[in-house]
Amino acid sequence: MKKKWSLALLSAAMLLSLGWTDGIPASTASAAEFASEPSGTIQHRVYLRATPSSDGEIIRMLEKGEKIKFVSQKGSNYYHVQTSEGTAGYIRRLDKYVTVTSESAADRMNKINLVINTGSKYLGTPYEFGSDRDTTKTFDCSDFTRQIYKEAIGITLPVDSRQQGAWVKDHSKVITKISDLRPGDLVFFMNYKGSSDHDYQGINPSKERITHVAIYIGNGQIMHTYSAISGGVRKDSLSGNWSRRFLYGGSIIN
Repeated sequence: MKKKWSLALLSAAMLLSLGWTDGIPASTASAAEFASEPSGTIQHRVYLRATPSSDGEIIRMLEKGEKIKFVSQKGSNYYHVQTSEGTAGYIRRLDKYVTVTSESAADRMNKINLVINTGSKYLGTPYEFGSDRDTTKTFDCSDFTRQIYKEAIGITLPVDSRQQGAWVKDHSKVITKISDLRPGDLVFFMNYKGSSDHDYQGINPSKERITHVAIYIGNGQIMHTYSAISGGVRKDSLSGNWSRRFLYGGSIIN
């Protein structure tokens, strides 16, 4: 049954419905569709090759349990895939090597909308550092992001921002450019160092400690909470000091 299900998910009809034509994502596909390629889990060790051929240069061995995304089909024998760290290559198209764990772009966007809508209903909820994780009367930054993902789609994140940042690194692709963020991504920030670009010159973001987390809601905006005086849960533009403090982001819903 699993084999039939995998084959059905990766049929030509599915690929075309996701905007794949001749192995290339169709230019008319929406951003959400392009960002939601079918994904899979490696079930048996298999070579990742530079070209779709048994003679292709071996990039590395993919190990059982690794997560990959399907970029396209290459003929009938190979998949063009991307690893969790962003390396692209080709693997043999055999069920024993990979199990499809894809969900449709529409399903993914529905989940993201649920998360954002859940967060919006808490706008104005007071801020409290170290807030009680068992109530929704007050939030700190990580309590807020944890609550809305748990309430909306049943994903329970770690309790603080640094642990949530580590969770994203373990389960998703790290995004270091603000322009690459997608709605629903968690966004992590360093400590405030000043209000000008000069205050952040020479800083290596990869060595900075996470001190704040927010959720990216699209159109250059984040939803978060960070102080009592700011009014609790609110929306802000990801610009100015927030863009200077930005470390990285990543998806919770892959």
